[in-house]
Amino acid sequence: MSESRLARNTTYLTVASLMQKVISLWYFAYLSNSLGTENTGKYAYALTFTSVFSLFMDFGIGQVLTREGAKDPDHLQEHVDRVIGLKIMLMMVAWIVMFGTILGANIIFQNVTAEDVLLVAVASIAMTIDTVTSLCWSVFRAKKQLLYEAISTFVYQIAVVVSGVILLKIDAPLPLLIGALSVGSLLQSIGMLTLVFKKARIRFRIRFNKKDAQTIFLISWPFAVANLCNRLYGSVDQQLLKVTVSNTHAAWYAIAYKSVFALTVIPGSFATSYYPVMSEYLKHNTQAAGKTFSNALVYMLLLSIPISFGVLVLGEDIILAVWDTVWGTAAQPLRVLMYALPFVFLNYPIGNLLNAAGLQRTNTRNMIIALMINVVLNFVLIPYFSYMGAAYAFLTSSIVLVIIGFPTAYRIAPFAYGIVLKKAAIFLLSGAIMAGILFAIQHSYNLLSLIGISAVVYGALVFLLRGIALSDIRAILSRKM
Repeated sequence: MSESRLARNTTYLTVASLMQKVISLWYFAYLSNSLGTENTGKYAYALTFTSVFSLFMDFGIGQVLTREGAKDPDHLQEHVDRVIGLKIMLMMVAWIVMFGTILGANIIFQNVTAEDVLLVAVASIAMTIDTVTSLCWSVFRAKKQLLYEAISTFVYQIAVVVSGVILLKIDAPLPLLIGALSVGSLLQSIGMLTLVFKKARIRFRIRFNKKDAQTIFLISWPFAVANLCNRLYGSVDQQLLKVTVSNTHAAWYAIAYKSVFALTVIPGSFATSYYPVMSEYLKHNTQAAGKTFSNALVYMLLLSIPISFGVLVLGEDIILAVWDTVWGTAAQPLRVLMYALPFVFLNYPIGNLLNAAGLQRTNTRNMIIALMINVVLNFVLIPYFSYMGAAYAFLTSSIVLVIIGFPTAYRIAPFAYGIVLKKAAIFLLSGAIMAGILFAIQHSYNLLSLIGISAVVYGALVFLLRGIALSDIRAILSRKM
């Protein structure tokens, strides 16, 4: 039943998140084409800056609540009671640290202006509301009921796009455009709170117990540091590009990174439902944990490899199909980031397995190592190679993270790794052949036709080379992993 639920929850989140990412990418393209490179750089800077500090408001508590609630569903209300007061305290600390940091940056760096400070202040409103929503998501994740999260994600994006497009049509200033995010966040939060009260029958009671807080912090801080590392992956490079090069270069890289980030909806949706199920398996059925983990690796490779090969060939066409010609430069870092995509996908099941096994400190250590490599390479490469240096740094650190995390994951959930390697080889060969065909015909068909042809070619090759069997297809269609 757990695996069936895993597949069902993954389907809910994948479909909703995919729709959300498509709409989000379209909106970001519409917004960036309307704002131009300079203002898009400011917009992206404010959002990436506040996204880092939003993690201080959660401090890994959401993941702890999900894991402990999944293990002990009868006492979910008690787990929620322990975190509410702590969350409020963390919100206040996050605000103080965030504004102290942005004001300090305004004094130190010439490229960080008073307008940037205002944009960060406006973005922080949505950040605070989203913290409430994430707590509601943790409740339903613990109960393995992800349909509500899927619906709320889609509703949020629709609200942001509608309000944002209206503001762009009337030439609203940049702070109001960022304020459009708060509209979606507020609607999403109200909806999720209502569902938590009525469907989950959970109440949010403000209590604070020093002993409980200390216990939760001891468990949650590795999650918090790991989440911070993960968020810094997508922001340090953009922040450095802004303060050391220009808003325009930061915007070009932001376009490339945004395109890659949109693709993480696939492993992200899987990992969200995979995490509580693996927490249960590791406690009661280690053999099932190994099977599920190996299947996860295969699925991540099956999906990521053709995307990487396809974008390597069609990257510039994809960029120019969505953005104006001024954004064509973004195709250069995008191609480098595509080499990192399979490793990004693989890290989702690896990292979540470590967390589910209670080895969040090991996972955090791995992420700190990879982040340090990423930061050092960014400082070294960006002054010489600008956005390409940032892309090379991301690629290197993504590979390192998988290499150092896999041995521990294998010890937790051992499986027949030879089968995974064989399938990976088949996927790589199929992707390479597909890319060769795409390269030969790319000027003969439009972009949508090329994408369709590549999907058919890759799927046929994988099937003929026995990378996937009819039984696998039937299992997927029947939602059994």
